[in-house]
Amino acid sequence: MLDDHAGPRSGLAWPDLRDGGTAVESPGVVAAPTGLARPTSRPGARPGAPRQGQPSLGELVERRLTDVRGALDAYMTESSGVAEALHPVAGRLWSDLAEQIGGKLVRPRLVLTAYHGLLDGEGPASDGVPPLASESGGVAAVAAAQELLHTAMLVHDDLLDHDEQRRGRPNLAGMQRARDRDSGRDPAASDDRVQAAAVLGGDLAISAAVEIVLRAPLAPAIQTELVSSSSARSIRPSRASCSTSSARRRARSRSTPSASHG
Repeated sequence: MLDDHAGPRSGLAWPDLRDGGTAVESPGVVAAPTGLARPTSRPGARPGAPRQGQPSLGELVERRLTDVRGALDAYMTESSGVAEALHPVAGRLWSDLAEQIGGKLVRPRLVLTAYHGLLDGEGPASDGVPPLASESGGVAAVAAAQELLHTAMLVHDDLLDHDEQRRGRPNLAGMQRARDRDSGRDPAASDDRVQAAAVLGGDLAISAAVEIVLRAPLAPAIQTELVSSSSARSIRPSRASCSTSSARRRARSRSTPSASHG
């Protein structure tokens, strides 16, 4: 969600959070919201160093990770329930997707570290502007959305590479494959169902990332920029990513004996 490749956007206005939404124009650059752009600092203090008695940056990140996990669990549980009421297959797809989320949560950690690091680990800025972290889980929602977007990329990447495992266990495609195998379905006839599960599951994760941002207590301009950034990165994969996937497929084809060689 946080686009580290996008360049400045000319004329884009962010709201000034101090006066209830007055736009602040910036020719050629994006002006950050006032409450986020002014980290408090102390003379001689190193970035991220806490005041005496205050939690360290690492402690802040770990605390906020609890909120991120809670946001992810709550959203996936709610979505699974809504989908289940529509059709059991839809509910199962959401449940399978929920099992793919987790791991080390590196992306949410990076979001939280960047946010709290810029705030110098001290909470509200000196001018009284409430930071994003105090806005009922705003930063936790952004971090959760980043994890969902990452999950979507992994699901679709596995589909392109014809992989059915991730982190040593079945991924979305692998879970559908196992379900079809257990039900006695012919493996060849199962291919379309397996691919459909991976495509739809990855798409669900992308839409979930967008919805979490739009539900979050954030200024509309911030929501717009986050969704725009994530959309651009979703539909324009990097050349490195494409090259890596192509190289994997070529290596797999070379390692697989052709039919003519028995």
